[in-house]
Amino acid sequence: MKRYRSRSSRIPPRTVIAVKPVKGETAAPRIRIGRLMARRWQQRLMRIPRWGRVLMVGIMALAVTLLIFPQVDAIYLDYFFNKDTVIIPAYVSASVGLAMYGVGWFLIVGSRGVGPEEQVSSSPALVWYIGLGVLALVGCTLLLLNGLTLIDAAAG
Repeated sequence: MKRYRSRSSRIPPRTVIAVKPVKGETAAPRIRIGRLMARRWQQRLMRIPRWGRVLMVGIMALAVTLLIFPQVDAIYLDYFFNKDTVIIPAYVSASVGLAMYGVGWFLIVGSRGVGPEEQVSSSPALVWYIGLGVLALVGCTLLLLNGLTLIDAAAG
């Protein structure tokens, strides 16, 4: 496997990229840009101040909680309804939100005294966590817009 030094301004000069030759190609090597971009994006995320990362994790956990609450409530009402256990959907939704917050705290915020280089910041779990959080924020926005549209339709 040959190694090439990158001369691009986007990749730091000390970065050495391992390249696999593609069958039939001899001129241009293939580079796994996705991993480099993910690593650089994760490093930018770790440069955000601690309070900003805590706020970001809290917002993502709240978005997941708000997004799953209607579905949990609908499943409970359709299949498990009992007058003595009406608080169960709220507990389930809050538990999922708390789990999301805990995972985010572990992946993004970290413990006090642990530097960004010692954290789990380079794991693919961080990419999945951020993707799920962004998807939850988009879903909450769509639910909000749908609710506003229903309110406008009822008023008009």
